[in-house]
Amino acid sequence: MDEKELYALAKEVNGRRRQRVITPADCREFLEVVAELESDPTAITVRMYPRRDPFVANAYSYRAYVTILEAKRSTGTQPFNITVGTVDAHRPGGAGAHLTVNSRAVR
Repeated sequence: MDEKELYALAKEVNGRRRQRVITPADCREFLEVVAELESDPTAITVRMYPRRDPFVANAYSYRAYVTILEAKRSTGTQPFNITVGTVDAHRPGGAGAHLTVNSRAVR
């Protein structure tokens, strides 16, 4: 999958939302990170959240979603399966990691 295909999928998931969405720069960075981690057998799940205003505080009383890029594999020897989806954007204090590997903050 190349950057343009990934961004086209992200645009479909973004829909009409203009906040907390994936940009082409996020897609490019995500694919670079996945390529780096392809040979690391301990990397099973890679998640990337948008760089621009990805989260809101728990006190925010309205629904808030964030588009994410996710690469998963069942074992360390298989290739990554890349998907685009949405998750709840509420986080304590409105802060969180931009990139996680196996649910641990990297950036």
